[in-house]
Amino acid sequence: MHNKIAATILSIMLCLMPLQVYAALEEQRIPWIKPSIDLHTLLKAHTPTQKTVTPEISSAEAEKQLFHKAFKELKNAEFDKAISLYREFLEAYPDSKRVSACHYWIAEANYLSKDYGAALESYAHVMIYYPSSLEAKQAALKSGITFYSMGNWARSHKSLKHVTSSYPNTVEADKAKKLLKEMSQKGLLAQK
Repeated sequence: MHNKIAATILSIMLCLMPLQVYAALEEQRIPWIKPSIDLHTLLKAHTPTQKTVTPEISSAEAEKQLFHKAFKELKNAEFDKAISLYREFLEAYPDSKRVSACHYWIAEANYLSKDYGAALESYAHVMIYYPSSLEAKQAALKSGITFYSMGNWARSHKSLKHVTSSYPNTVEADKAKKLLKEMSQKGLLAQK
C-alpha cells in the first residue's frame, strides 16, 4: 500500500517538476520513474498561448492592397506574378470598379512579355465589355500598337484608324495619328 501512495505522490511531483528535471530523468532512463502522462503534452496543453492580434482590414482596403500588389509586380517586370494577382483580384472582387483596369493591366503584362495574342485578347475584352471605361480608348490604341509590333500593318492601320475616329481630340487619337504618319513615311501602309 505504501508503494501505491509513493507512486501516486511521485507522479504528482513529476507533473509539477520543471521540464528540465524531467528531461534529465528521461535521459538517465530510471525505470521506476515512468509517468503515465507525457509531461510535454500535458504542459503544452495547459500553457497559455499568446494570441497575436492582427488588425482587421476592410474589404475595400484588402481590394486596394491586392490591386496595388499586382501593379507593383507589373512594375518590377514580374509579368506572370502580376497576371496571376490580377486574375485573383477578378475572382475575389468581380463587381469592383477596378475590373476594367485589371483586364487592361493583364493585357499590358502580356504585351510586355511579348505574348501578343493574349494581349490582344485582353485589350478586346476591355473594349467590348467596358466600352465607356477610361481603359477602353487606351486598349484600342494598344491594340493598334500590338499589331504594329507583330508586323501586321493592315490590322495596325485599321485599329489606329478606329482610335482616331472613335476617340477624336484625345491623347490616344494623337498617338494613333503619329503612328499612322510614321507607318506612311516608312511605306508600311502600301504593304497592307
